[in-house]
Amino acid sequence: DILALGFMDESSIHYVHAVISDLIDVLGPVPDLARSLGEKPATVHKWRQRQSIPLTYWPAMIAAAKGRDMELTADQLLSLSVKAHEQV
Repeated sequence: DILALGFMDESSIHYVHAVISDLIDVLGPVPDLARSLGEKPATVHKWRQRQSIPLTYWPAMIAAAKGRDMELTADQLLSLSVKAHEQV
């Protein structure tokens, strides 16, 4: 349950404790997310492993979230990306 993860509260994605892999899990399953982004599942799996989503896919990720009645912003994606970079 996503609410139990503390990652999502109602329709807003919270990124305080989240990482990129959490976001991909919430928007998945990976094959469905990849299809909605026009990518292969292996590519999305690599993003999950790297904890990094290429900037060019951010608008599609935001749209994917919206299609699942979730709010995701570029600022949230940026925060997740910075957080992943800081953990390296």
